[in-house]
Amino acid sequence: FRSYNKHEIAIVTEEGVEIIGPLSSETNWDIAHLVSGLAHA
Repeated sequence: FRSYNKHEIAIVTEEGVEIIGPLSSETNWDIAHLVSGLAHA
């Protein structure tokens, strides 16, 4: 199981497609143990 904090946003309109990014967000795994089914490998 692996998660990354990088992502892109796609905006699709009649005029075309715009890709924004790559973007990144802050990470905080302090509550990961509360997520059902999440196991550390």
